[in-house]
Amino acid sequence: MAHEVIIQGMKYNPPSLTIKIGDTVTWINKDDMTHTATAPFPVKKPYKWNSGDMEQDDQKSVTFNDPSWQGKYGCIYHPSMEGEIIIKS
Repeated sequence: MAHEVIIQGMKYNPPSLTIKIGDTVTWINKDDMTHTATAPFPVKKPYKWNSGDMEQDDQKSVTFNDPSWQGKYGCIYHPSMEGEIIIKS
């Protein structure tokens, strides 16, 4: 199943998303600055997963095939941004 998260106003909307293994989440950046969606939160290497950079109106997707990828995520560039992926079986 496909899900979308809009990045706008320095926030992920929805801030928390419940998905299933194998689902794909697409982030769409509506801000006029570069963002990422990157886990874990607080963001630090090694990353569990990373959308890569998104400029304004860019979109990037991640398919969640690993249940350990659930949890909080954020933006590499903006430490106050926080979202969450919950994986249900």
